[in-house]
Amino acid sequence: MNLRDYVLGRQVVLQSPLSKSEVEKRINAAAGSSFSPFNLGVTGGVYVGRVRLAWSIPLFTNGFRPVFRGRVADVGKKSELKAIYGATTFLRIFYAFWYLFLTVFTVGGIFTFLNSESTPNEFFAIFPIIVPAFFAVPVIFHFVFNMNAEAHFEAILEFLKREAELN
Repeated sequence: MNLRDYVLGRQVVLQSPLSKSEVEKRINAAAGSSFSPFNLGVTGGVYVGRVRLAWSIPLFTNGFRPVFRGRVADVGKKSELKAIYGATTFLRIFYAFWYLFLTVFTVGGIFTFLNSESTPNEFFAIFPIIVPAFFAVPVIFHFVFNMNAEAHFEAILEFLKREAELN
C-alpha cells in the first residue's frame, strides 16, 4: 500500500443481496474479537452501525495498521457497504500534529541559527541530521509495519465476500 492510499484511504463500495441486518450479523459472527491478543486474521465487527475490520497478528499490536471502516445501508432489497481502507482518523490527526510540531521546530531553529551572533553550538551542529530523521520516522514506520497491507486488504475483501456475500 502506498503512502497516499494509506493517509487518504482507499474507497470501496460493495453490494450484497442480503439485508443490512443480515450482513451485520454475519460479519459479527465471523470476525474475530479485536480485544483478543491471540486472534490471527480479520478481526473487528459492526459497532453502533459502523463496520470496522482490521488484520490482526497474535501477540502483536500494530497501531499503524490500516483499518477497513464504513457503513452498511439498505438499498432496496439489497444492502451496500461504503467503506474506506487506510489509516485511522486518530493516526491522521497524530500525523498532522507531528508534522506541524516539526515544522514549527524547524522554522524556529533556522531563525534562531540565522539570528545568532555567536558560533553555532552543538545543537545546531546536529540539527540537520535530527530534523530530517524525525520527518522520516512516520514514513519508515508505515513501510515497515504495513508491508503486507495489500494482502491484508485482499483478505478482508475475501472475508466479506465469503461471509456476507459482499461483492
